[in-house]
Amino acid sequence: MHDYADVYAGRPLTLREAIARSDNVYAVHTNLAIGPQHVIDMAHRLGIADEMKPYPSLALGVFPISPVEMAGAYAALANGGLRVTPHAVAEIDTPDGRTTVDAPITRALSPDVAFQMSDLMQSVLGDSGTGYGARPYLHAPAAAKTGTTDTDAWMVGYTPNLVCAVWVGYDSNRPLSVQESHMAAPIWGKFMGTAQVHMPGGWFAAPADLKAVRIDPLSGGVATPECRIAETDYFRPGTEPTEPCPLHSSATPQKAVPKSGLFGWLRKLF
Repeated sequence: MHDYADVYAGRPLTLREAIARSDNVYAVHTNLAIGPQHVIDMAHRLGIADEMKPYPSLALGVFPISPVEMAGAYAALANGGLRVTPHAVAEIDTPDGRTTVDAPITRALSPDVAFQMSDLMQSVLGDSGTGYGARPYLHAPAAAKTGTTDTDAWMVGYTPNLVCAVWVGYDSNRPLSVQESHMAAPIWGKFMGTAQVHMPGGWFAAPADLKAVRIDPLSGGVATPECRIAETDYFRPGTEPTEPCPLHSSATPQKAVPKSGLFGWLRKLF
């Protein structure tokens, strides 16, 4: 197991930074902490029908998924947790006024989790995110995730109005060149940016029962005035960190990174 290009943080990461960096080590440990079978069950709830095995490497995309399935799964996040099966025809109205096509809608996950994931995946398009190459083309907020192997380059993401999945590769599994491996993000960004011009809209509103907490990403503790960097994360009540940042607080001795800033709240999603 290794990260693409063998680039590692060498320190504890918050989930937001791990998603932004596409950190494989964090992904595998999170998969194991939650339980691979729970990950598979969630994938099926989101509409991915392919057979998967509960391997530690499950989190790294070791099982082939089509772009349509990926777009459909991400659509549930964009739709507040409601899954709609991808289909080309929304409805057919007969002369007598009956609708003969009606795509089923099912709840795949809670609105809280859908919003949390959308908020976290905005970081992929940030300054240190793996999807930074798409940002110059965007005109409004978006959420996305990248995926890179020697033979594949992915960019999948969405706005409140639209979901798009981009795959770059060869049917023969020929390795991608360095230039080709960076093509998915600008393709996705140009398409989504154009769509944002023609389909303007706002961003998702946080559900009322989530708590917004300003944390220091280096420690996972509640940010203090002494913290030089901070981020706002959203938590279900009872899962949020409550201790002040131990690295930048004169009133609190330094101590280990609190689990609430790392894996603690993930287990409660399932």
